[in-house]
Amino acid sequence: MNFRGRHSQAWSMKTAGRLYIPSLLRWESDPNFSVRARIYRSLGQRPHPAAIAALREGTDDPHPFARAQAVRSLGWCADPTFVHRLRELAVADPHADVRRTAAKAVQRIVGYWTHYGEWSAIAASKARTVAVVHASAAAGLPAFAYELAFRSGWVDDGELAGFTEALEPEALCRDLADRAGNYDHWFAEAAAVEANPPPVLTDAAALAACSEPGGEGFEARRVLRQRELGTGAQRRRHRLDGS
Repeated sequence: MNFRGRHSQAWSMKTAGRLYIPSLLRWESDPNFSVRARIYRSLGQRPHPAAIAALREGTDDPHPFARAQAVRSLGWCADPTFVHRLRELAVADPHADVRRTAAKAVQRIVGYWTHYGEWSAIAASKARTVAVVHASAAAGLPAFAYELAFRSGWVDDGELAGFTEALEPEALCRDLADRAGNYDHWFAEAAAVEANPPPVLTDAAALAACSEPGGEGFEARRVLRQRELGTGAQRRRHRLDGS
């Protein structure tokens, strides 16, 4: 199956609740960045703790579009133990959209855990929603406050409308005119990768390079996961036990 078919399957898997999470995790080591990007995004759209290890590894994906999807999905999964890495990316990643999505993910995670256990009551109360929007903005989480206001259904209400509009410059919204945020913008590059794949690593070469930084190490670990070789530490750089 070509990359477009694999990409389409990864998209469709998100529509069946969490039923296909095992399949998405099985194929997150796809050699094509476009398919990996779609899988990272689908995992975030059906948040589950089982996806966190794959999404953490995705923050090292050498392709910026795929990396941005992994970062975004970590924000949706609200992984509180990886905020340090997201803060690093928000400052130091060479790609602007990765920096933006990382900064937004940090705010989502911090905002979510600040009010953990209260969200059902907040969602049911306009007064509480308004209070949390204002409190989040005051706590340095303007993007989270903006998103919460829009998702609440009360954004056009007089108590929120003007405040939300004032937050917009700090809301870390994607520029919709920038096509680089769309999957189809990258399809030509993905097709080129499919037509001219890089040399295939041998098992020995992948094992030898799995600890290397950057794209070399990511590719080696991807190959090990795809072939079900190596130890957990050799397959993933960012492990859930913190090592």
